[in-house]
Amino acid sequence: MKQINDIAGLAVALLTLAGVLWALVRFANRPRLFCGVPPSTEEARAKGISPKKIGTAAVAGAFRHRHRALARRLWGGRRKRTLSRRDRTRCRDPLRCRSLKRRADGTVGLPILVVNQGGRAAASYTANVAVYDEQYRPGLHLLDLFTEGLEFGLYAAEPERLGCNVRKKAQITTPRPIIEDYVAYMGEGIGRYGDWVFLWGTLDGSSYELIHADLSVAPETDHFYLVFFLDSADSWIRAKQYIQRVNIEPADGPPAMR
Repeated sequence: MKQINDIAGLAVALLTLAGVLWALVRFANRPRLFCGVPPSTEEARAKGISPKKIGTAAVAGAFRHRHRALARRLWGGRRKRTLSRRDRTRCRDPLRCRSLKRRADGTVGLPILVVNQGGRAAASYTANVAVYDEQYRPGLHLLDLFTEGLEFGLYAAEPERLGCNVRKKAQITTPRPIIEDYVAYMGEGIGRYGDWVFLWGTLDGSSYELIHADLSVAPETDHFYLVFFLDSADSWIRAKQYIQRVNIEPADGPPAMR
């Protein structure tokens, strides 16, 4: 009887150890998501940013991105009423802050990168992108959106401005009555936000996806922020918020370091 108990105890111990090792391996190879607007080579040269700080070439996947050159974590973003002085100062970091040139028609193009540097796929992940302006200035509107494979929906304050690609491929577009209800209920809170984009899909381990957005930017707007929300069905991932400042330069002006 004692031998049977010893064998049973050993089996339980081995199963427990195997479970712990399995959990550690899963944790070590968990999806690691980050995102943001990467700098163009022109902006990097103008700011004197070393290419190594942005990323390096890779045989598998073509490029290995560095999160230090993209959006930064927004800690406590759900509880903050406005950005703190520290938030605004940190968002001016030249390596993370983007400078985009306004086109002649008053629009800018935003390349948005979502990266998974983990060891396995981020299954059923979501990436929400919101245009944020602390000064409540009108005139920030999504015009068009292109993805490599992600499905998407959007919240557009002025849906009549949307381009043909968005109209054709968006899975969900928030109806006007819903928008009006939100504004009536959360007027002050929602006033700082422009349009939202909601993307979802699966992102393989050690891979990335690029999303291109065209925005209309009012002449008086010299900067705005992008707020990112990343989440995944993976049990090891916690929902995270990121923020990135975008400076708007004249079509013929050099990228600035504000």
